[in-house]
Amino acid sequence: MALEDLYLLLGFEAMTEQDVGSPEESRLGEWYYGTGKKLLGDERAYIELEQPFIHIHDIAKKAVREYNTGNKVEAEKYLEEITEESSVVIEKLQALKEILLNSKKQYIH
Repeated sequence: MALEDLYLLLGFEAMTEQDVGSPEESRLGEWYYGTGKKLLGDERAYIELEQPFIHIHDIAKKAVREYNTGNKVEAEKYLEEITEESSVVIEKLQALKEILLNSKKQYIH
């Protein structure tokens, strides 16, 4: 897949930094600052999730900015950073899933 195709797929072709939005406005943010906080707010994985989650939004804004100014090489570096940081977010979400499942085991017979 060509780099331009990746940008088009990700929506960068007609995207602004404002389109990226804030972490709080995203679907994960709504869960994180709402239900997630109520259910898991004291868990270490929950606490450790916030920084990489916020960082992804910051990096995405930088990637869009670089792409829109014609600096596709720098934008690609930011996309690689997003991929790396996303793996941390996924790891934390998987840990939280396990915590929830383990807390429900007492109800499963």
